[in-house]
Amino acid sequence: MKRVLIILTLLLSSLSSYADIDTAVGLLSVNEAIGVAINSRNNFLADSNCVGLWSLETGAGQIVDTRGDNDFTIFDAPAEETTYYKEWSASADFETGDTDALYIEDTDLDSGFPGKVSGGSANLSICLWFRPESATGDDETIFSKYDPNGGNRSWRVKLEGDDGKIYLQTGKDSGTDFQTNSPAYGTALTNAQWYHIGITLDSSDNYRIRIWDDTVGDFLDFDATGTFTDPVSWTEASKVILGAQQADTSYSDWLDGMVDEVVVFKDILTTDEIDEIRNGSYRKN
Repeated sequence: MKRVLIILTLLLSSLSSYADIDTAVGLLSVNEAIGVAINSRNNFLADSNCVGLWSLETGAGQIVDTRGDNDFTIFDAPAEETTYYKEWSASADFETGDTDALYIEDTDLDSGFPGKVSGGSANLSICLWFRPESATGDDETIFSKYDPNGGNRSWRVKLEGDDGKIYLQTGKDSGTDFQTNSPAYGTALTNAQWYHIGITLDSSDNYRIRIWDDTVGDFLDFDATGTFTDPVSWTEASKVILGAQQADTSYSDWLDGMVDEVVVFKDILTTDEIDEIRNGSYRKN
């Protein structure tokens, strides 16, 4: 019931984008609208491989997973940004100095969620919108399931402090060590600009990083693709965290930037599917 009420609130707040209320009512009749991102027009309902969808709206809408039961717990709530956003009517604004982070315990993840210790998938696809705010000079974690202090490294998407590029970092040797050849996207991000980031990592250790520069209206660079040298550690007990990485019982590598519409899959998206999500035209019948 909680999830239905939250989604109903989000739908009603977005009615200005519809010709009449019948459209919203019709959407509610489809599985209570779970998995539908209205303003972006993406519809993940029919995709059983979509295991997480966070629209990062205001109020309770900031933490709810509208695709599954992977609701975030607040460590320190990011600001609700209603001026700069890409989907719906808000984004989450993470500030390094405020130690903002949202997390999910491994034991609370739905079965099949990539990297979950029990029943997790060894295939991962992530799509999200990101707007960096400042160059802190330190590594900033956007999204992660990665705990170096506790020896539970799996995967994390980070903004490198030295060069301003997006990296995909993974663990090896049952999470006790990290891959020394973490791939980087070829071109650095610019502050105060929106980017759509698509990440895939499969069970054979093949990866892809695909980034769209929304200001320019083109891809920032060629996709970064390749294969990790060592097998990626998947089933580690670390938390899933937005805005930081785990550091045993604490957190580190805080993010300074805005994030919007994060979606996770337990299969490997094609480049066309990543682009459809960015364009708001994703459908899987």
